[in-house]
Amino acid sequence: MVDMQTISIEVDSTLKVQAESIFTKLGLSATDAVTLFYEQVCAKQNLPFEAEKSEIGKNKCMAALDELKALQDKLRSSQASKEAN
Repeated sequence: MVDMQTISIEVDSTLKVQAESIFTKLGLSATDAVTLFYEQVCAKQNLPFEAEKSEIGKNKCMAALDELKALQDKLRSSQASKEAN
């Protein structure tokens, strides 16, 4: 018997509904589709399709970088304040 694990992901609700509608038409469950994706990633040792970074991904990345920079600035300010005292 194969050892199974559960994964949990967050995805845009509209995207989820659209994709699951397509999976249903193909006779697949979301689990089947994700398993097929994982199998193809392992077989190809890469994504099984040509992918371009989406604006959503880019925006999330930029927001995360901005947040990181703000935290770094706050940490530097705190360290400078401690050194001054």
